[in-house]
Amino acid sequence: MLAIEGKKFDLPIVLDIEEWGNQTTKNKVEIIDEIDEFITSVERATGANLMIYTNENGYNKYLKETMRNKNIWICSFNKKPNINGQWTFWQHSHKGKFDFASGWVDINTYNGNNAEWNGYLER
Repeated sequence: MLAIEGKKFDLPIVLDIEEWGNQTTKNKVEIIDEIDEFITSVERATGANLMIYTNENGYNKYLKETMRNKNIWICSFNKKPNINGQWTFWQHSHKGKFDFASGWVDINTYNGNNAEWNGYLER
């Protein structure tokens, strides 16, 4: 049983797929298979669709051919994301400042208008 099984979430559960600092002897196909197995297990346990957070390199290497139907939260600091799929969120900065938060915060953009955002939250 997964710790998240049976819980309700306001926003999707997010899987972070990045290579930064990770060393592995597994090949690309093995990693894609493990990602798919993890997503299937989580979605089966929760009944909810999982979102994937990644950068353009991770997307192009592991996701673009197999995860086209997943919500993507893409990280791209220098320019608007250039990926073959549709992104849901775009993280474009680590340097946001707001009165309600101490320190720096990430800045993200939703790919849609206000009505679409409200609909997204109601899912």
